[in-house]
Amino acid sequence: MLLCVAAVLYNDWLLQFFVTTGLPQASSYVSETFAADQPHRLLFGTVELFCAAILIAAAALAARAVPWGLALAGWSAVGVFGGCSVLDVLLPMGCAPSVEHGCPPDNFQHTTTSGLVECALFMSMALFGLAVRRPVLGRGRPVPGRRGPVAGRWVPYLMPVSMASAIATVGPYLGHPGGQGIAQRIHLVSVAVWFVLLAVEARRAGSQPGRRERDPGRGPGRGGRDGVQAALAGARPLPPPLPDAPPARAHGYATPDRRSRPSRAPRPPSDPGGRRGRIRDGQ
Repeated sequence: MLLCVAAVLYNDWLLQFFVTTGLPQASSYVSETFAADQPHRLLFGTVELFCAAILIAAAALAARAVPWGLALAGWSAVGVFGGCSVLDVLLPMGCAPSVEHGCPPDNFQHTTTSGLVECALFMSMALFGLAVRRPVLGRGRPVPGRRGPVAGRWVPYLMPVSMASAIATVGPYLGHPGGQGIAQRIHLVSVAVWFVLLAVEARRAGSQPGRRERDPGRGPGRGGRDGVQAALAGARPLPPPLPDAPPARAHGYATPDRRSRPSRAPRPPSDPGGRRGRIRDGQ
């Protein structure tokens, strides 16, 4: 699944065990690996961009299989998360503050994009969590036998851990550096768990009824045989005619009622004088 692949790629800090970056994992941000002056910025930046593209594609595909509501808004937030991640890579840190003295950790552009990424992440969690409390709607009616999003049921347990670890990474911005690398990596693992839950939800949403569809016979693409069959299937049968009701008349043509005509008298025979009888008798 795409989201499971994104869960692995989003934790690209694991590559630091195989690639020598010179950055201490306990006190360095993961964003420092693709800072503007780092030797492996192309490798880590490419992984980040690939992960963001997968998230955008997965969110777009999953959004097509869910009805209108909070779950659809949650998938939209996942897509925004991927878009902000692209900006986060395109506006990197200028240097690595964990190993370069005098390098400010509060790069305005990169800090802004990172904040947008976190806002989109927690917004998606909140929307899926709220969607659990509401019935799933299909064509404006509750879909029987279908519960809320699976991912939303884990939000009360996962969101506090993810949010607390994200807040613990702001130490250098407050003048208290140290340990922010560990907190950020815990946060990234929690995000990976969220992506796995979203993968389960996307698979479930694509295999159950209640998809967002147009009404039959309405809108573009519903004409032809399919639209006619759908319209006939939803039409009500005509009531049977009353026993004493007069026959239906065509529009613009008046059919005379034969029962109202007066009866004609029998026509007299056209043989005056009995000529045929005289011929038969030999006269």
